[in-house]
Amino acid sequence: MNMNPNQMIPYASNQMNMMNPGRDAAVNPAALESIVSWGGLVGIYCIIVGALCAVIGLFPIIITAIPGVIIIILGTKILGIRNEARYLMTQPAGPESNAHLNVMISHMASYIHIQGIFCLIALILLISSVLISLFFGAAIIASFS
Repeated sequence: MNMNPNQMIPYASNQMNMMNPGRDAAVNPAALESIVSWGGLVGIYCIIVGALCAVIGLFPIIITAIPGVIIIILGTKILGIRNEARYLMTQPAGPESNAHLNVMISHMASYIHIQGIFCLIALILLISSVLISLFFGAAIIASFS
């Protein structure tokens, strides 16, 4: 698709749009192309890395495989975003395009929610491991005194 990167692709207005009723939305085709190319690469990478983490995590304790499964889910969300962006690049504006745009945004929202929970869990584990290390470090130092 050879278009000016600054040219926007119009989409029919969504009747649920309360912010701008009756207005058309526009999508930047360069942004869609970027989502399609990078989304495919990052999505496949996440699935591969998640599978490796899940398999490796099964050996010590089954619960350690959970981060790998979460990464696989994130990878599938990214591929879903990529597929919807690819569809939007090839189809004219209309109600069906609006539906695909909404699906793409739903995939993005769920990706952000899952990633946010994943980051919070990582932060909690980091803080707890630092506190445990400080506690045991202080205990070891005190035992030599």
